[in-house]
Amino acid sequence: MKDSDYYFSVTPSIVQVGKETTVTIKVLDDLYNFKPECDYIVRIYPLTTHTWQDTSVIYTCTPKDNSISFTHTFDKEQEYFLRLSRTGGSHTIIQLNMYALDSDLYALEPLKGDTHVHTTRSDGRETPGLVCANYRSKGFDFMTVTDHYNYYGSAEMIDSYKDVKLGMTLLYGEEVHSPGNFVHIVNLGSSASVNDICQKNREQYEKEVNDIIATEDIPYHTEPFTYAACLWVARKSKELGGLPIFCHPFWLEDVYNVPTELAELLIKSGEFEAFELIGGQSTFENNMQTIFYSDMLRKGIDIPCVGGSDSHGTVNRGLFNMIYSIVFAKSREPEDIKDAIRNGQVAAVETYEGTGVYSVHGKGRYANLALFLLEHYFPHTEEMAAEEGFYMKKYVKGDHSVSEHISSISDRVSKYCKEYYGR
Repeated sequence: MKDSDYYFSVTPSIVQVGKETTVTIKVLDDLYNFKPECDYIVRIYPLTTHTWQDTSVIYTCTPKDNSISFTHTFDKEQEYFLRLSRTGGSHTIIQLNMYALDSDLYALEPLKGDTHVHTTRSDGRETPGLVCANYRSKGFDFMTVTDHYNYYGSAEMIDSYKDVKLGMTLLYGEEVHSPGNFVHIVNLGSSASVNDICQKNREQYEKEVNDIIATEDIPYHTEPFTYAACLWVARKSKELGGLPIFCHPFWLEDVYNVPTELAELLIKSGEFEAFELIGGQSTFENNMQTIFYSDMLRKGIDIPCVGGSDSHGTVNRGLFNMIYSIVFAKSREPEDIKDAIRNGQVAAVETYEGTGVYSVHGKGRYANLALFLLEHYFPHTEEMAAEEGFYMKKYVKGDHSVSEHISSISDRVSKYCKEYYGR
């Protein structure tokens, strides 16, 4: 969080392009109290204009109740600096930040989430309910559990909180390992388990994969069954309402988990709806994935990217809260979250533990907005969600007396979002 966000608030901080908006700057720290006998100047600077071209807009404001207000129409989607000074003075008291959005992006809600998480139902360290509570404590707005070979971890997580209203969205999920196929595929938000279908009906699965080989062009001749099995998993996921994610091809299991030629052909197939650009591997492996992704884009192959931590623990473990996605969705409903990812309204985030440094990837307008929100919005929502996560841990450990309190604070972040956007 920027220092300025502790001393002042700007409401709204995100506005709609072309709409006349009243902006209020309020003092949060007595050190910066407005002097009632002074007028103050606000200079608005669009960041995409060079300082040689002085395009700043100036407003003179008289403080009232330790706040100042002005009305302005922002004319372009971008970030803006607000520099505050006293009338007649040259010293900038504080620089504040705002963002203007075109109407389509302004209408969407930013959601922090993780699309790749493990629990004790495969090789993770904590139970699904506890993992969920710990995610909420760190400000996550949505998550799934994607245990190896099974859908039950995610179902258990959702069932753990079925009788309490939460402020976060829980999605079904699994990491699919189809027989005879070494490629790992995340199935996000389907209505049933793809693992169950291929593991419990193996003969039928193998017949359907071999039918793909017999009737379709298979460009990967080294392992035609593997290629066809990946198509089968992706198609089955979509048939069940899920979103198939091609995950961690450059994970160093011994050598790369997926040969680069096969990874490229699978992306080209068009069957996958997202690519796990940043995953729970080393920085080297994630760099290889970003290089691969950039190469795909240069070849004209565009696929939405996500950040999925592949977290196997949430207590004193890396990856948790270090790799995630920021999704811009119509609502917090699972279908809207999946649609936002399909439409590329998502940014993948990689943080570097203990440094306060992170990298953001995705289409320009979504990644740029995510970068702004990481600085000015999500630190606040994490603080708000921490209490809910604390009581969720009590609830999942058996203290159901806290359910009413959890429900009472479940809409805290959503209300703050509306205020932040001036809706």
